[in-house]
Amino acid sequence: KCCGLFRTNHIVADKMRISRNKRHEKFEGLDSHPIRKNIFKCEADGLMNEKVTNHFEMISQKMSIIFFVVVVLFSSGFSSLKAEDEKIFSSGDHCLAYRTPKKMFFFTDVIVIGKSCHVNAWTATKGTKKRFIVTVPVESLDSDNSRRDGVVMEILKAEDHPYLRFETDWFADSVIRNLLQTGNGNVKGILSFAGRSYPVSFQMNFFNEGGHYGIEGHLVTNYTAFEMEPPVGGPGGFMAIVKDKLELLAHLQSDQITGF
Repeated sequence: KCCGLFRTNHIVADKMRISRNKRHEKFEGLDSHPIRKNIFKCEADGLMNEKVTNHFEMISQKMSIIFFVVVVLFSSGFSSLKAEDEKIFSSGDHCLAYRTPKKMFFFTDVIVIGKSCHVNAWTATKGTKKRFIVTVPVESLDSDNSRRDGVVMEILKAEDHPYLRFETDWFADSVIRNLLQTGNGNVKGILSFAGRSYPVSFQMNFFNEGGHYGIEGHLVTNYTAFEMEPPVGGPGGFMAIVKDKLELLAHLQSDQITGF
C-alpha cells in the first residue's frame, strides 16, 4: 500500500520488521538510501522519507528529486571535473572549443566542453602586413548533448549569424617571426558572433612540429564580457546553473591555414 500510511499515522519504527546490514536499517516497503542511512525510498510511490526518532516524515517532492539526483550521480560514478583534468585536443587537431563550468543540482561542479573541427583559417594581406582570420560554423559546436547545442545556437543567433569569426590585428612579418621564435605571446583581434563584435586578446603558444607549427590559443573571459547571461537548465535553473566563466580555446595547424 501507499507509504503515506506510514507517514500519516507515524507508525513507530520499532513495530515494523527490521533487518540490519553493515550500514543501513531495512524497513518493509522502504528501500534504504545508498549514501544517507536515515533516508528511505518508498517502494510503492517512489517518494523519499526521512526517519526521525521513531517515525517517518515525507520529504517534499523537490527535495525528493534532489536526493534522487544524488543517488544517480554517485551510482554512475559521476564526479567533479577540474578544467586541467579534461583533455580537449589531440596533437594533430585543427579545432576550436569552448569550456565552461556549471553546477548540477546545486551539488556538483561539472565542466562543459563544446568542440568543432570544422575550422576554416586563412591570411589576408595589406601592403607588407598580414592578419589571420579563423571561422567556425556555430552549428558544428558539439558538446555531446544535442539539447545543449541547440541552446548554444539560440544564444549565438546561429540562424542569422551562422559563423563565429576571429580576425587578428595586422602584423608585420617581423612580429610574426618573433612570435614563432619565442614560442608564445598575446595576439589581439576582434571576435564576432551573434551580430556583435568584441576586442579580445588570446594567449598563444607556438610549437615547431617539423615542417609546420602547432598553434594553441587560450582566452579566459566570462559571459558578462560578451553581454550574455550564463544559461540555466531546468525550471529556475534547478537542474544546472552555468557559472559566469567562459574559456575559448584553439588548437590549429599552420599547414592548414591558407597563406601562412
